[in-house]
Amino acid sequence: MITQIDVSRKPTKSLAGSEAIALLERFPARTRAADWPATMESREGVIERLGQPPLLQRRGVQGTRMAGARALLLWLESFPGGTWQQRWEASSAESSVISWTEEATAWARGIGRHPSLSSIQSGLLALICADVIRPSLSWFVANPSIHLRRAIQESRDPEGFARVESVASPDILRARWGSTALTIIAQMIGSLGGKVEDITVGDLLLRLQLTNKDRTRPVRIAYGWLRELQQFPSNAPTTLRNIAVRSGQVSPEALVDRYHLRCRPVRDVLVAYLTERQPNVDYNTLKNLSSMLANNFWADIEEHHPEVGSLHLPREVASAWKERLAMKTVSRRRPDGTVTKVLQPRHNAVGIKSAVRAFYLDIAQWAMDEPEKWGPWAAPCPVREVECSSKKSDQRQKTQARQRTRERLPVLPTLVRVADQRLKETTVRLNALNNAALGSTFTVLGEDFSVPPGSGRSGRRPTRAWDTSGKLRYLDAEERRAFFAWAAIEILRHTGIRIEELLELGHHSIISYRIPGSNEVVPLLQIAPSKTDQERLASCYPRTRRRTQRRGGASPPSRRNDCCSSKLRRERARLE
Repeated sequence: MITQIDVSRKPTKSLAGSEAIALLERFPARTRAADWPATMESREGVIERLGQPPLLQRRGVQGTRMAGARALLLWLESFPGGTWQQRWEASSAESSVISWTEEATAWARGIGRHPSLSSIQSGLLALICADVIRPSLSWFVANPSIHLRRAIQESRDPEGFARVESVASPDILRARWGSTALTIIAQMIGSLGGKVEDITVGDLLLRLQLTNKDRTRPVRIAYGWLRELQQFPSNAPTTLRNIAVRSGQVSPEALVDRYHLRCRPVRDVLVAYLTERQPNVDYNTLKNLSSMLANNFWADIEEHHPEVGSLHLPREVASAWKERLAMKTVSRRRPDGTVTKVLQPRHNAVGIKSAVRAFYLDIAQWAMDEPEKWGPWAAPCPVREVECSSKKSDQRQKTQARQRTRERLPVLPTLVRVADQRLKETTVRLNALNNAALGSTFTVLGEDFSVPPGSGRSGRRPTRAWDTSGKLRYLDAEERRAFFAWAAIEILRHTGIRIEELLELGHHSIISYRIPGSNEVVPLLQIAPSKTDQERLASCYPRTRRRTQRRGGASPPSRRNDCCSSKLRRERARLE
């Protein structure tokens, strides 16, 4: 039975990005120096150096740069500081993106100069190339310039950029992502000084934190180039892919603190308990244990009984907690689109009570061995042994699973037919898109599509098209989702493996078997041993084999996070 309620809980702190934070501690980014020779020069010295190679430009560009640089230097002299960098940081330019140029232009007009906005920007570029000022990385992110990369490359480190281009793929260099990656390297030099060889792992991690999560590819490309140049330590991460969202393995303190516990002593004993258990359990077990003890147990106690400040729970408090534990709060979408909070039975209530009981009993046992550390926290256990029996819940889950099977088995042929039909249709659409000319229109399966004039990727075909309603359809993504949905259904119905075993299938699960005598090669799907300790083999469909091979029959290298299992996980989440 579902009962509607109105409950507001403090949101749990996400662990996403914890791995990037931990890497920044291991590989700290460089900090901008307080002063350096170029920023301590006089105005006349800076102007003189701007007129000499490698900063000297052709006549038209040089005149614009010099006019803007003179106006900027005069404007910066109106701010306090002993160096140009100090004056830059004291001005509004460091914290502003657009308004500071108007302010500098207006100030210059007040002293009889009339620089244009473009000359001010050109003069600033000249001062950055001359290493007179070093804007912050966040300033570069908010104020991108299409001229920065070439200017920094020519004036600061042409040899370093040449080394980078020597290890980069020509296709990537010609693409937009490659050009942006080179610009990011130029930003590192312009903000932190030095040359390409001075860029560190921490510099790129810091730049990644300042990047929108949908635009991290150029940073990852730049990292891969510099890592290939072998200028990073051997223990540096192999890639920055998904590092902004990965949590990695965090400490017991971080696992507990994500629940914002108010009682500091209890928080400390939970951290100490998890630290004690950490050497003997795997990380997932430790993470689940922290959730049960810190969130399901103590955070709930604090929310409903804020006066409780120790593990010695009054009987009525313990009873009320167990009653609340039997139900959980979930979100449900109404027919009108609104979302409401409802209560429904909690299936793992017995497991949570077992973890709490083990927590109390462990502390009681440890208090006998280390009374000075654990003695103050020994308290009567609020959970009885009989309450930890899972016999009824196990039987209920088996009954529900069998009922679901009886309900779904009659429609299995329909599911198989629809999945196969959807895969065929998406494949036909994608093939039609690949065969259509750029900028043309084509009709397939009764639908009309318009092909973009280009893909934005050097040497690559477009993977999306507009339909008649003006909606942009990602036909490659539609085909990919249809394939992995079809693959998951076929594997499950032919093998009967558990969903956990399905998610463990990866790039290396497809093997080959050569039939003796005929020498015919048969592709097989290898299912690793799990609970049964038995390895299983199933023949692969030809379309599966073709999908994992490039031209010539070679299989491409797999990503660190296996692409097959990750796509199956996303498909499972979408279906749920």
